[in-house]
This record gives sequence, structure tokens and C-alpha cells, in this order.
Amino acid sequence: MTTTSTHQQTDLSELYRTRRFAELEEAAAHAVRASPNDGFAWNALGVACAALGKSQQALEAKTRAVELMPRDATAHSNLANALREAGRDEEAEASFRHALELDERLEPAWSGLAALLSSDGRRDDAAECLRRLICMLRRSRPHTTTK
Repeated sequence: MTTTSTHQQTDLSELYRTRRFAELEEAAAHAVRASPNDGFAWNALGVACAALGKSQQALEAKTRAVELMPRDATAHSNLANALREAGRDEEAEASFRHALELDERLEPAWSGLAALLSSDGRRDDAAECLRRLICMLRRSRPHTTTK
């Protein structure tokens, strides 16, 4: 399997971090053409398309990313967001839950699942997700006090 180099991944990540989504889409599309079996590039393309409002392309790219990286929790969480955007809430919930099975500390999956459950009227389940997220965040970040 051909993959993007560490340098290319850093470049794609920087375009995402700086919210330069049109450039990210172009760079990720180039990476996908050069390495069609590169899950990282497909995921980056999906994220860029989602940010640019290209929901169908985002869903297709994120689906391909998960196919290529089935053990990547972030890819599953990203796919869940695209499925939710497409109105496929049952599949989105399953994808969020799978992401959390892979990495129970993945904050976007917890918050995404909570939002989905809340919008579905399952407020107790959503509250439990948020409670778990808050507890996890409290444990992972040192407590500071101000005087």
C-alpha cells in the first residue's frame, strides 16, 4: 500500500489546522491520485469536502478512508459525522460507537454521539455521554486554581 509521506501528512494537517480547506481539498485530491490506497489522504479529502459543504464527496471520501484504515478511530468518527449530515443517524451512531470502541478517549466521538442522541430525543443517553466526556477531560487535564 502506498501512503503519503510524513512530510505530506504534516502539510495536510497544517492546512487543516489553519482552516485552509480549499487548499486542503486540492492537496488531498492530489495525494489520493498519487496514492489511491492512502487512508490518511482520503480522510483529509473528506474533512476538506465537509468543510466546503460538499457533503456527498465528503461521505464518499470518509467511507473510503474507513475501508483503508478500519482500526482508525478518528476516521470512524469523521465518517459518523458525514453519515449524520446525510440523515443516516443509525449508521452514524454505530460509527461513533465503533470509534469509541477503538479509542474511548476520542473527544469528538463522545461529543458527536451526545449531539446525535440528544437530537434523537434520547437525552438521558446523551447526558451519559457528556458525563463520561467531562470525567475523562477532568482526569486528563491538570486542575488549576486561581487566587
